[in-house]
Amino acid sequence: MAMGSEISAVVPGRVSTEVAARLSFDTQASIAKAHELIELYDARGVSRDRVLIKLASTWEGIRAAEVLEREGIQCNLTLLFSDAQAQACFDAGVF
Repeated sequence: MAMGSEISAVVPGRVSTEVAARLSFDTQASIAKAHELIELYDARGVSRDRVLIKLASTWEGIRAAEVLEREGIQCNLTLLFSDAQAQACFDAGVF
């Protein structure tokens, strides 16, 4: 996160920060970690619209991204290896 805030000072657009892979199968823990990351960026003066929260595209990660996106926290899904995962992301409206 510290690196992301430094990068945001010199690079236009968004910075991506990943929720730890160990949380990939825990929707609530992923959401809590994303909130923590957004708060840390905010404390460094980086607005949430400049931050992408990267989540694994597990079923739980997709559910977390759904919630976060509704809260105005932008997400991107990673570790997507199958058509079924891609369809689940599409169906949830998260990318």
